[in-house]
Amino acid sequence: MTLRSKSQLNGIKHKGIPKTERPQRDKPNINTPKRQPLTGTDKLNIWKKIREDAYKENKENWNIYDQFIFQAMSDMNRYLSKYPSYTRLDWLWIKAMLWTEGDADGHKHEWEHKPLRIGVPGDKAAPVVINRSEAVKLVIPSGSTWQGITSSNLIADPHMNIRAAIVYLMNRLSKSDMISVDDSNDKALHTVKVSAIKGHGTFSDIVKDTNQIGTTMDILIRENPGVNPSKVHDGQELRYRKGSMQRAIIGWISPITANVIAKSYNGGGDSKYAEKLSYVYALFTSATGNKNQ
Repeated sequence: MTLRSKSQLNGIKHKGIPKTERPQRDKPNINTPKRQPLTGTDKLNIWKKIREDAYKENKENWNIYDQFIFQAMSDMNRYLSKYPSYTRLDWLWIKAMLWTEGDADGHKHEWEHKPLRIGVPGDKAAPVVINRSEAVKLVIPSGSTWQGITSSNLIADPHMNIRAAIVYLMNRLSKSDMISVDDSNDKALHTVKVSAIKGHGTFSDIVKDTNQIGTTMDILIRENPGVNPSKVHDGQELRYRKGSMQRAIIGWISPITANVIAKSYNGGGDSKYAEKLSYVYALFTSATGNKNQ
């Protein structure tokens, strides 16, 4: 045997383990399909399944507002029954809106404070209710529980949030217009002389004078039969009664469907709103026979 010195050994380059003896690592299968993102249909089906399970299992947190909604809609239906053409709204539509708007399990804080989402950032409905715009004054019931809705409590108190949502919906379901209304406190017949100098040169000028005159075009025409509004002259005496233009409900959108409610209440952010609302409402009414109105 030939012995090698240390210096000779250091000069030999170590080649390591032969490739054939190295442990083999599993190569990734490049043919494994990637996980595809959920489609819109997938998400909608998941959404429906969550609510179907909540309904079938009768989950308490999902039904916590039932009694309140039933009573609130009873109050609203009773108040609006003074309008001859009004048809009672099924309280289950409001519950269906609640299940469409909210998620008792996934969005607990919102569910406990603003379950119908009126008053969330960007919402256009809350200002209408707070400022009593459109026909809100005509549909909101009397009493502090309804009249006491404010910008602060409708986002903190779930009951006020639901009331505000109901008020806004009924406002949007109403058909209203500005009409001439005689002053019930002053039924006397008054007169005014046409005078361009005094700013009363035409019918329109007289109507615009709300401080001294206070009447409407309809009243002025009604009280002066045979007078052509475009052919009056200075010194001509005209009769009128006190009155003003006021918003009044002249009818209601009917029949009520998921599409009607979606168009009236939904801000347009969810293109599937009507489909979701219809699905949930069908869950409720399939068991009740739509008798809980």
